Amino acid sequence: MKKLSLKNYLSIIYISLIALGALFLIDMVVFLPLYFSSNNEMYLLVGTLIGFTLMAAICVGIIISGNILYSIFYKGLFFTSKDNLDSFINHKKNYVRYDNKYGINEFEELNEKLDQLEVSMENATTNSTYSDYTHIGLNFLDSFYSVVEYDSLISNIKNLVLITKEYRNAFIDVTFESDEDNILEQEQENIIRSLKNHFKYNKVLIGKRNNGKKYIVFIPCIDSISRLKEEVELLSKNIAVSNRGTEGLSVINGKISVIIYPYSDIDEIVSDLAYANRQGKSINFYLPNKLFLRKNEGISDISLNVNNVGKLLSMISTLKNSPSIEQDKKIIGDALTHLIGY
Repeated sequence: MKKLSLKNYLSIIYISLIALGALFLIDMVVFLPLYFSSNNEMYLLVGTLIGFTLMAAICVGIIISGNILYSIFYKGLFFTSKDNLDSFINHKKNYVRYDNKYGINEFEELNEKLDQLEVSMENATTNSTYSDYTHIGLNFLDSFYSVVEYDSLISNIKNLVLITKEYRNAFIDVTFESDEDNILEQEQENIIRSLKNHFKYNKVLIGKRNNGKKYIVFIPCIDSISRLKEEVELLSKNIAVSNRGTEGLSVINGKISVIIYPYSDIDEIVSDLAYANRQGKSINFYLPNKLFLRKNEGISDISLNVNNVGKLLSMISTLKNSPSIEQDKKIIGDALTHLIGY
Protein backbone atom coordinates (compact mmCIF):
# COMPACT_ATOMS: atom_id res chain seq x y z
CA MET A 1 0.00 0.00 0.00
CA LYS A 2 1.41 3.36 -1.06
CA LYS A 3 1.90 5.72 1.86
CA LEU A 4 0.63 9.29 1.73
CA SER A 5 1.21 12.26 3.97
CA LEU A 6 -1.59 13.42 6.23
CA LYS A 7 -1.74 16.64 4.21
CA ASN A 8 -2.36 14.64 1.01
CA TYR A 9 -5.13 12.62 2.69
CA LEU A 10 -6.90 15.78 3.77
CA SER A 11 -6.40 17.33 0.32
CA ILE A 12 -7.99 14.29 -1.37
CA ILE A 13 -11.01 14.49 0.95
CA TYR A 14 -11.47 18.22 0.44
CA ILE A 15 -10.99 18.12 -3.35
CA SER A 16 -13.36 15.17 -3.73
CA LEU A 17 -16.14 16.88 -1.80
CA ILE A 18 -15.59 20.18 -3.62
CA ALA A 19 -15.63 18.40 -7.00
CA LEU A 20 -18.91 16.64 -6.21
CA GLY A 21 -20.42 19.93 -5.07
CA ALA A 22 -19.23 21.64 -8.25
CA LEU A 23 -20.73 18.89 -10.44
CA PHE A 24 -24.04 19.29 -8.62
CA LEU A 25 -24.06 23.03 -9.36
CA ILE A 26 -23.16 22.39 -13.02
CA ASP A 27 -26.00 19.90 -13.23
CA MET A 28 -28.46 22.50 -11.94
CA VAL A 29 -27.05 25.23 -14.23
CA VAL A 30 -27.20 23.01 -17.36
CA PHE A 31 -30.44 21.04 -17.08
CA LEU A 32 -32.77 23.53 -15.42
CA PRO A 33 -32.41 26.16 -18.21
CA LEU A 34 -32.83 23.41 -20.84
CA TYR A 35 -36.05 22.27 -19.19
CA PHE A 36 -37.52 25.77 -18.89
CA SER A 37 -36.52 26.75 -22.44
CA SER A 38 -37.78 23.59 -24.17
CA ASN A 39 -40.43 22.44 -21.68
CA ASN A 40 -39.05 18.93 -22.27
CA GLU A 41 -39.53 16.82 -19.13
CA MET A 42 -36.69 14.53 -20.19
CA TYR A 43 -34.20 17.27 -19.29
CA LEU A 44 -35.85 17.63 -15.87
CA LEU A 45 -35.78 13.87 -15.27
CA VAL A 46 -32.13 13.47 -16.31
CA GLY A 47 -31.03 16.56 -14.32
CA THR A 48 -32.92 15.39 -11.25
CA LEU A 49 -31.42 11.87 -11.39
CA ILE A 50 -27.92 13.26 -11.80
CA GLY A 51 -28.53 15.78 -8.99
CA PHE A 52 -29.81 13.15 -6.56
CA THR A 53 -26.89 10.86 -7.45
CA LEU A 54 -24.40 13.63 -6.77
CA MET A 55 -26.10 14.59 -3.51
CA ALA A 56 -26.05 10.94 -2.39
CA ALA A 57 -22.35 10.75 -3.29
CA ILE A 58 -21.66 13.91 -1.28
CA CYS A 59 -23.51 12.50 1.78
CA VAL A 60 -21.68 9.17 1.52
CA GLY A 61 -18.38 11.02 1.09
CA ILE A 62 -19.02 13.14 4.20
CA ILE A 63 -19.86 10.02 6.24
CA ILE A 64 -16.81 8.08 5.03
CA SER A 65 -14.40 11.01 5.40
CA GLY A 66 -15.86 11.79 8.85
CA ASN A 67 -15.25 8.21 10.01
CA ILE A 68 -11.72 8.28 8.60
CA LEU A 69 -10.90 11.59 10.29
CA TYR A 70 -12.43 10.36 13.57
CA SER A 71 -10.34 7.20 13.40
CA ILE A 72 -7.15 9.08 12.49
CA PHE A 73 -7.33 12.08 14.80
CA TYR A 74 -9.49 11.12 17.77
CA LYS A 75 -9.09 7.38 18.23
CA GLY A 76 -5.64 7.17 16.70
CA LEU A 77 -3.77 10.37 17.37
CA PHE A 78 -5.41 11.64 20.57
CA PHE A 79 -5.85 8.42 22.56
CA THR A 80 -2.52 6.93 21.54
CA SER A 81 -0.70 10.19 22.36
CA LYS A 82 -2.53 10.39 25.70
CA ASP A 83 -1.52 6.83 26.64
CA ASN A 84 2.08 7.47 25.63
CA LEU A 85 2.26 10.74 27.57
CA ASP A 86 0.89 8.99 30.66
CA SER A 87 3.57 6.32 30.23
CA PHE A 88 6.27 8.97 29.81
CA ILE A 89 5.12 10.93 32.89
CA ASN A 90 5.26 7.73 34.96
CA HIS A 91 8.66 6.78 33.47
CA LYS A 92 7.39 3.61 31.85
CA LYS A 93 9.51 2.19 29.08
CA ASN A 94 6.93 0.65 26.74
CA TYR A 95 4.79 2.77 24.42
CA VAL A 96 1.72 2.16 22.26
CA ARG A 97 2.34 2.35 18.52
CA TYR A 98 0.12 4.47 16.27
CA ASP A 99 -2.28 2.39 14.16
CA ASN A 100 -1.21 3.13 10.60
CA LYS A 101 -3.85 1.17 8.65
CA TYR A 102 -4.33 4.14 6.29
CA GLY A 103 -0.63 4.27 5.42
CA ILE A 104 0.12 7.78 6.70
CA ASN A 105 3.75 8.90 6.52
CA GLU A 106 3.54 11.00 9.69
CA PHE A 107 2.31 8.02 11.75
CA GLU A 108 5.24 5.96 10.51
CA GLU A 109 7.61 8.73 11.60
CA LEU A 110 5.94 8.89 15.03
CA ASN A 111 6.34 5.13 15.47
CA GLU A 112 10.02 5.42 14.55
CA LYS A 113 10.39 8.15 17.20
CA LEU A 114 8.72 5.84 19.75
CA ASP A 115 11.27 3.14 18.89
CA GLN A 116 14.07 5.63 19.58
CA LEU A 117 12.39 6.76 22.81
CA GLU A 118 12.13 3.20 24.10
CA VAL A 119 15.83 2.65 23.45
CA SER A 120 16.65 5.89 25.30
CA MET A 121 14.41 4.99 28.23
CA GLU A 122 16.01 1.57 28.55
CA ASN A 123 19.35 3.27 29.28
CA ALA A 124 17.94 6.11 31.37
CA THR A 125 18.03 6.51 35.13
CA THR A 126 14.82 8.07 36.35
CA ASN A 127 13.79 9.37 39.73
CA SER A 128 10.06 9.87 39.51
CA THR A 129 8.37 12.37 41.80
CA TYR A 130 4.98 11.15 40.59
CA SER A 131 3.67 8.49 42.91
CA ASP A 132 1.04 5.95 41.96
CA TYR A 133 -1.63 5.92 44.67
CA THR A 134 -3.79 3.23 43.08
CA HIS A 135 -2.01 0.22 44.61
CA ILE A 136 -2.07 0.97 48.33
CA GLY A 137 -5.70 0.32 49.22
CA LEU A 138 -7.17 3.83 48.98
CA ASN A 139 -10.93 4.20 48.41
CA PHE A 140 -11.16 6.75 45.60
CA LEU A 141 -14.24 8.94 45.23
CA ASP A 142 -13.48 10.35 41.75
CA SER A 143 -12.24 9.14 38.39
CA PHE A 144 -9.11 11.33 38.54
CA TYR A 145 -7.69 9.47 41.58
CA SER A 146 -7.38 12.72 43.51
CA VAL A 147 -10.17 12.44 46.12
CA VAL A 148 -10.48 9.55 48.60
CA GLU A 149 -12.42 8.70 51.72
CA TYR A 150 -11.00 10.49 54.77
CA ASP A 151 -10.46 7.38 56.89
CA SER A 152 -8.92 5.61 53.90
CA LEU A 153 -6.24 8.29 53.61
CA ILE A 154 -5.62 8.37 57.36
CA SER A 155 -5.06 4.60 57.47
CA ASN A 156 -2.59 4.84 54.55
CA ILE A 157 -0.48 7.76 55.77
CA LYS A 158 2.60 5.62 56.28
CA ASN A 159 2.20 4.08 52.81
CA LEU A 160 1.87 7.52 51.22
CA VAL A 161 5.05 8.78 52.90
CA LEU A 162 7.02 5.66 51.99
CA ILE A 163 6.14 5.67 48.28
CA THR A 164 7.00 9.37 47.89
CA LYS A 165 10.50 10.19 46.69
CA GLU A 166 10.55 13.70 48.12
CA TYR A 167 12.06 14.63 51.48
CA ARG A 168 9.22 16.79 52.84
CA ASN A 169 5.53 15.85 52.71
CA ALA A 170 2.70 17.95 54.15
CA PHE A 171 -0.61 16.89 55.70
CA ILE A 172 -3.24 19.61 55.99
CA ASP A 173 -6.40 19.05 58.01
CA VAL A 174 -9.42 21.28 57.27
CA THR A 175 -12.33 21.04 59.72
CA PHE A 176 -15.70 22.81 59.67
CA GLU A 177 -17.34 22.94 63.12
CA SER A 178 -20.88 23.02 61.75
CA ASP A 179 -24.05 22.44 63.76
CA GLU A 180 -25.57 20.55 60.83
CA ASP A 181 -25.26 16.80 60.39
CA ASN A 182 -24.06 17.16 56.80
CA ILE A 183 -22.64 19.99 54.74
CA LEU A 184 -24.55 20.54 51.50
CA GLU A 185 -23.27 18.52 48.53
CA GLN A 186 -22.72 21.66 46.45
CA GLU A 187 -20.64 23.21 49.24
CA GLN A 188 -18.60 20.01 49.53
CA GLU A 189 -17.81 20.23 45.82
CA ASN A 190 -16.83 23.88 46.24
CA ILE A 191 -14.48 22.95 49.09
CA ILE A 192 -12.78 20.25 47.00
CA ARG A 193 -12.41 22.70 44.12
CA SER A 194 -10.98 25.37 46.42
CA LEU A 195 -8.44 22.94 47.92
CA LYS A 196 -7.25 21.93 44.45
CA ASN A 197 -6.99 25.56 43.34
CA HIS A 198 -5.00 26.66 46.40
CA PHE A 199 -2.56 23.72 46.45
CA LYS A 200 -1.34 23.38 42.88
CA TYR A 201 1.29 20.72 43.45
CA ASN A 202 1.78 17.48 41.54
CA LYS A 203 -0.23 14.48 42.77
CA VAL A 204 -2.09 16.26 45.57
CA LEU A 205 -4.47 13.85 47.33
CA ILE A 206 -7.60 14.95 49.21
CA GLY A 207 -9.42 12.88 51.83
CA LYS A 208 -13.07 13.73 52.56
CA ARG A 209 -15.48 12.65 55.28
CA ASN A 210 -18.93 11.59 54.06
CA ASN A 211 -20.62 14.42 55.97
CA GLY A 212 -18.30 17.00 54.38
CA LYS A 213 -17.15 18.44 57.73
CA LYS A 214 -13.56 17.23 57.64
CA TYR A 215 -10.88 17.06 54.94
CA ILE A 216 -7.22 16.13 54.81
CA VAL A 217 -4.84 17.20 52.04
CA PHE A 218 -1.65 15.26 51.29
CA ILE A 219 1.04 17.22 49.43
CA PRO A 220 3.91 14.90 48.44
CA CYS A 221 6.50 17.59 47.75
CA ILE A 222 7.12 20.76 49.80
CA ASP A 223 9.90 22.91 48.35
CA SER A 224 9.17 25.97 50.49
CA ILE A 225 7.49 26.09 53.89
CA SER A 226 7.04 29.86 53.50
CA ARG A 227 5.12 29.31 50.30
CA LEU A 228 2.95 26.69 51.99
CA LYS A 229 2.17 29.10 54.84
CA GLU A 230 1.09 31.77 52.37
CA GLU A 231 -1.16 29.28 50.58
CA VAL A 232 -2.73 28.15 53.86
CA GLU A 233 -3.37 31.74 54.96
CA LEU A 234 -5.00 32.52 51.62
CA LEU A 235 -7.11 29.37 51.86
CA SER A 236 -8.26 30.31 55.34
CA LYS A 237 -9.68 33.58 54.01
CA ASN A 238 -11.49 31.97 51.09
CA ILE A 239 -12.97 28.71 52.37
CA ALA A 240 -16.27 28.78 54.28
CA VAL A 241 -19.63 27.01 54.52
CA SER A 242 -23.11 28.02 55.60
CA ASN A 243 -24.27 26.93 59.05
CA ARG A 244 -27.90 26.68 60.14
CA GLY A 245 -27.66 26.67 63.92
CA THR A 246 -29.95 27.59 66.81
CA GLU A 247 -29.24 31.28 66.21
CA GLY A 248 -30.13 31.12 62.53
CA LEU A 249 -28.06 31.10 59.35
CA SER A 250 -24.36 31.97 59.60
CA VAL A 251 -21.09 31.42 57.77
CA ILE A 252 -18.18 29.52 59.31
CA ASN A 253 -14.61 29.30 58.08
CA GLY A 254 -12.59 26.13 58.10
CA LYS A 255 -10.11 25.45 60.88
CA ILE A 256 -6.76 24.47 59.32
CA SER A 257 -3.97 22.40 60.89
CA VAL A 258 -0.69 21.58 59.19
CA ILE A 259 2.10 19.13 59.96
CA ILE A 260 5.10 18.32 57.80
CA TYR A 261 7.00 15.06 57.58
CA PRO A 262 9.81 14.53 58.65
CA TYR A 263 9.33 17.26 61.28
CA SER A 264 6.64 14.93 62.60
CA ASP A 265 7.75 11.31 62.92
CA ILE A 266 6.01 8.96 60.51
CA ASP A 267 4.22 7.16 63.35
CA GLU A 268 3.19 10.44 65.01
CA ILE A 269 1.55 12.18 62.04
CA VAL A 270 -2.04 11.45 63.07
CA SER A 271 -1.47 12.34 66.72
CA ASP A 272 0.41 15.53 65.77
CA LEU A 273 -2.50 16.58 63.54
CA ALA A 274 -4.89 15.96 66.43
CA TYR A 275 -2.66 18.02 68.74
CA ALA A 276 -2.54 20.86 66.21
CA ASN A 277 -6.34 20.77 65.94
CA ARG A 278 -6.64 21.21 69.71
CA GLN A 279 -4.71 24.50 69.66
CA GLY A 280 -7.93 26.35 68.88
CA LYS A 281 -6.55 28.85 66.36
CA SER A 282 -7.89 29.22 62.83
CA ILE A 283 -4.47 28.17 61.45
CA ASN A 284 -2.23 25.76 63.35
CA PHE A 285 1.25 24.89 62.07
CA TYR A 286 2.89 22.22 64.23
CA LEU A 287 6.52 21.28 63.46
CA PRO A 288 7.75 19.49 66.60
CA ASN A 289 11.11 18.22 65.31
CA LYS A 290 12.21 21.22 63.29
CA LEU A 291 15.70 22.34 64.32
CA PHE A 292 17.75 25.11 62.76
CA LEU A 293 21.44 24.68 62.04
CA ARG A 294 21.85 28.25 60.82
CA LYS A 295 19.36 30.48 62.58
CA ASN A 296 20.38 33.60 60.73
CA GLU A 297 19.76 32.00 57.34
CA GLY A 298 16.78 29.94 58.44
CA ILE A 299 18.10 26.69 57.05
CA SER A 300 16.44 23.56 58.44
CA ASP A 301 18.36 20.62 59.79
CA ILE A 302 17.79 17.42 57.91
CA SER A 303 17.90 14.69 60.50
CA LEU A 304 18.04 11.83 58.06
CA ASN A 305 15.84 8.91 59.10
CA VAL A 306 15.58 5.37 57.82
CA ASN A 307 12.92 6.27 55.27
CA ASN A 308 14.91 9.04 53.58
CA VAL A 309 18.10 7.01 53.56
CA GLY A 310 16.04 4.30 51.87
CA LYS A 311 14.90 6.77 49.24
CA LEU A 312 18.53 7.58 48.41
CA LEU A 313 19.64 3.95 48.47
CA SER A 314 16.81 3.01 46.11
CA MET A 315 18.44 5.26 43.51
CA ILE A 316 21.91 3.81 44.06
CA SER A 317 20.54 0.26 43.99
CA THR A 318 19.97 0.60 40.25
CA LEU A 319 23.73 0.44 39.74
CA LYS A 320 23.55 -3.29 39.18
CA ASN A 321 21.40 -2.71 36.10
CA SER A 322 23.38 0.17 34.59
CA PRO A 323 25.14 -0.54 31.27
CA SER A 324 28.30 1.54 31.72
CA ILE A 325 30.62 3.36 34.08
CA GLU A 326 29.26 6.68 32.85
CA GLN A 327 25.78 5.51 33.78
CA ASP A 328 27.04 4.54 37.26
CA LYS A 329 28.48 8.05 37.70
CA LYS A 330 25.17 9.59 36.71
CA ILE A 331 23.22 7.49 39.23
CA ILE A 332 25.61 8.37 42.06
CA GLY A 333 25.49 12.03 41.03
CA ASP A 334 21.70 12.03 41.09
CA ALA A 335 21.68 10.51 44.56
CA LEU A 336 24.20 13.04 45.92
CA THR A 337 22.31 15.93 44.34
CA HIS A 338 19.12 14.67 45.99
CA LEU A 339 20.95 14.58 49.35
CA ILE A 340 22.74 17.93 49.33
CA GLY A 341 19.73 19.69 47.79
CA TYR A 342 18.19 19.87 51.24
